[in-house]
Amino acid sequence: PLVTFATKIIPALVAGCPVIVKGAPESQLIMRVVAECVEAAELPEGALSILCGDADLGRQLTADPRVALVSLTGSQRAAQEIIDATRGRFARTHLELGGKSAALVLDDADPAEVIKTLMPGAAAGTGQVCALLTRILVPATRLEEYLDVIKQAWARLKVGDPFDPAVQVGPMSNQAARDRTEDFLATALDEGATVVVGGRRPAGLDNGWYFEPTVLTDVRRDSRLAQQEVFG
Repeated sequence: PLVTFATKIIPALVAGCPVIVKGAPESQLIMRVVAECVEAAELPEGALSILCGDADLGRQLTADPRVALVSLTGSQRAAQEIIDATRGRFARTHLELGGKSAALVLDDADPAEVIKTLMPGAAAGTGQVCALLTRILVPATRLEEYLDVIKQAWARLKVGDPFDPAVQVGPMSNQAARDRTEDFLATALDEGATVVVGGRRPAGLDNGWYFEPTVLTDVRRDSRLAQQEVFG
């Protein structure tokens, strides 16, 4: 949330524009910390306002005729609502939505080198990154080789308390995110996919929305998993 927040407000403030931020309900504690930093920095009053609330607050802000630009990182549904709310006054919009990015591995690539960037690119942020490499395309002739390397790499990812320096994967943001992930997995298995590594809630982590980093193979190109963003 902090990175998303910063990339939106810094250019606007540099350009001399006051900014109102409506953070996601799951990130309101971070917004509070940032608000305290803004106060400590003694920014001019009104230069940066941080509001916490639900989707109705966001709708109220985007519909306000005094708002000249709306920047969203979120879902296609929210983006459509923003377009509908702003089109009458020709307000500008900046919409960063979901994705289904692919990692394309060529024939002459070294798996040991590829995995150094592939693993963080495909497993960061507990899967909740819009630019995540959620599809890994490798040469068919080297499939087993890559599956072995990927399985070993993903199995080494330590899941647990994010305050533990040894942990690489924390919990997802809320129960809905984990439920969505499990639903995608169940559908993928019904459609013929096979779990290579992960695929379940980790043992001993009952307090929090934890799920193991998961890799599947035998995923049909027209399947839901191949076509839609999981964000988990």
